[in-house]
Amino acid sequence: MLAEEALGGPAALRATPLQRATGGLTKVVSMPMRAVREGVNRAVDGAQDVGAKARGTVAVLADRTIRLGGAAREVAVSGRDATLERAEAVARREGAAQTADVLHETRQGLETVSASELPIDEYDGLNQQDAIRRIKELNDGADVRTIVAYEESHRNRSSVVSAAQTRVAAIAQELMDG
Repeated sequence: MLAEEALGGPAALRATPLQRATGGLTKVVSMPMRAVREGVNRAVDGAQDVGAKARGTVAVLADRTIRLGGAAREVAVSGRDATLERAEAVARREGAAQTADVLHETRQGLETVSASELPIDEYDGLNQQDAIRRIKELNDGADVRTIVAYEESHRNRSSVVSAAQTRVAAIAQELMDG
């Protein structure tokens, strides 16, 4: 080896017969472990893919379920509102004013009255100051609560809602004092 290095070349490294036998034996012994390791890695990768697909599918199904539930609620509420409105109209037509009034109060409580049924004519066209002024002219707490419900579900002007709630409190105080 010293002679090879003296000539300037690297020493030729060759495995000894014992090293070759040990290396071959190591490969043979580790081959089943390598196959098992690769199989486990493939299984884990496959499980991760299935999990990701399952999560995606569940998310899509949950979204569809939520949308379907919302649509079903809209249909049910629309049907309820239309039925109550029609029942009120029939009761008025048939002369059952007390029943019609109860149905109307129910619709008011459910916040299903239209702008044309509000106790203030052309309410939707009023600006904030005019709406507050007209609310202060109301003397029936139920009428004011109807305005509050309508305002909250349509334009939601906080100063108008606040003025209406103040008016309800004032009407209640007037009833207690008087």
